[in-house]
Amino acid sequence: MKRSISILNAALVLASLLVLGSSCQKKPSIIDKDPDKDPRILVDGDITSIDFDAGNTQQEKITFFANRDWTVSCSEDWLHIQPLSGTASDNNEITLSCDSNEGFDDRSAEVTIMAEGLTKVISVNQVRSLKFYLNTQYFTLYKPYVLVNADARTIEIEVVSNFEYSVNIQAPWIRPAGTKGVTTEKQSFSVAENPSPAGRSGIIEFSVNYANLTTVTTQLTVYQLGGASETPEAVDLGLSVKWASFNVGATRPEERGSFFAWGETAPKDEYTEANYKWNGQDGLTKYCYLEEFGTVDNKKKLDLEDDAAFVAYGEGWHMPTIEQTVELVENFSWNYVNMEGQEGMLFVGKKAGYENSFIFIPLVWDSDDPIDRSSYWSSSLYPQFAPSHAYTLTMGRGSFNLYWMNARYLGRPVRAVKDK
Repeated sequence: MKRSISILNAALVLASLLVLGSSCQKKPSIIDKDPDKDPRILVDGDITSIDFDAGNTQQEKITFFANRDWTVSCSEDWLHIQPLSGTASDNNEITLSCDSNEGFDDRSAEVTIMAEGLTKVISVNQVRSLKFYLNTQYFTLYKPYVLVNADARTIEIEVVSNFEYSVNIQAPWIRPAGTKGVTTEKQSFSVAENPSPAGRSGIIEFSVNYANLTTVTTQLTVYQLGGASETPEAVDLGLSVKWASFNVGATRPEERGSFFAWGETAPKDEYTEANYKWNGQDGLTKYCYLEEFGTVDNKKKLDLEDDAAFVAYGEGWHMPTIEQTVELVENFSWNYVNMEGQEGMLFVGKKAGYENSFIFIPLVWDSDDPIDRSSYWSSSLYPQFAPSHAYTLTMGRGSFNLYWMNARYLGRPVRAVKDK
């Protein structure tokens, strides 16, 4: 009995070894150059297509098995393949790379692996580069914007995009007014009249889903100046003083207002040394610190009774000091604009919490200045060697000169500030 069991166990062990040996045998290689065998191409993972992004940094590898010598071809020259041929193997590999797609459309190519008349085709697709921007005349801090006056109007924004995009208006006084154009769309928006002397700003947001991977957004800021008023709005720009929304003698921000000689409070038809209020027979009669220029009183800042802004608007208002002018320029992005023929400087806040605060100061050219400078009076006398001159904020089409001095008798515009 024991002998029978032993024989049975031995038979079972032998059977197990035979099964195990069979399962551990190496799979037959597909490499077989026997001409009687059909050519075979097997792509690892049964890949039929590959997707590339728009850039040129991506690489993709294809592993395949072939029992014949093989070659690879490509239908488009923007797709690059290495190597282009090889010998029969069960571990062939080719590497695909591509040029950047700078076009407006997606593109595709075909990679064909060939072995003795047998072919395997793999599609390669590359998404287009994102073309998405706004064609506007003005940019501040690399952001597009539009500047309009207080009147109701329609504005057109040219949108260049090779993807579908959406529009989100974040201001109740701006409304969509339709779409124009075919290749490049022109989006129209109606802007309501602004009856307030205070300017306002609104955001139009354009968003596009790029290749279903990320949302790209660009914003257009619409700055609208305030309406007509006898008294300007005191605009809080986050500075030591508030700035008037328009010039002394004006009623709207785009108007130049009145001209004044420094230390005079009424405009004149003509501005000369002879009719300057503070010129006498012996020189300057006020605001002088050197005897050779006149009567010395060592005053270097305007008294309020000689301040055109204070006389025009009353308590709290005055002409800015040179320090307050410097503060404006250093804390704001300034941008030259030509708003329907009126040239000026748009100051937009850079400080946190005041990014949408702004004022517009029109450029008022001096016809006698050969280099087109527009100067605004400060209340500060020039402190060195020339009491006959005072500091101005001097602007041009692309520059500032914060410490430029002008002769006091000249007629210049005034932008007021108000104490907080």
